[in-house]
This record gives sequence, C-alpha cells and structure tokens, in this order.
Amino acid sequence: MRFFGPIRGLVRKKEQLLILEEGATVRRLLDELARSNSPEFQRYVVIEGATLNPALLVFLNGESLDEILNLDARLPAGTKIDVMLASPILGG
Repeated sequence: MRFFGPIRGLVRKKEQLLILEEGATVRRLLDELARSNSPEFQRYVVIEGATLNPALLVFLNGESLDEILNLDARLPAGTKIDVMLASPILGG
C-alpha cells in the first residue's frame, strides 16, 4: 500500500504492508488500514462512525474504490493499494 500527498503526514510513512486473510473484503481492508495507523488517521478515514471520508481516495489495482461500490467485494491476492487525499477544488 502506498500513501500520497498530505495523508503521509497522518500515517508518517510512504508505504505499508498489510497481510490479510485469503478472501478478505474491501471493508476488512479499510478496517485494518484504520486500525493499524494513528488515531488521527482513524478519525480522518471514518467520519460519523461508519461513513468513509469522501476526501479519501483509495485505489485498488488502479481502480477507484468509488467505482467498486461494494465494500463486501473480495480482494484478489496481491491487490495493489494507493491511498491519497483529494484536494479541495476552488471555484470562482
């Protein structure tokens, strides 16, 4: 798993290896990601107890988690994960 942009400040690392059981789901990945990092990161990732922060961008094998939609989808072995924060877009 690789971290990009400001999210690195919360996790204090560029990369992290997560080993999950065979058949782990996207939900399990997100739970483990939050559990294995700082409380600040946990508070940032999940808002209001169960909702994923919309500013958090997660890509699984290059595909946006937003496109997967199913948190109970099983992860293929060797899934490559990228995590970053979306920058606010200013309009005028």
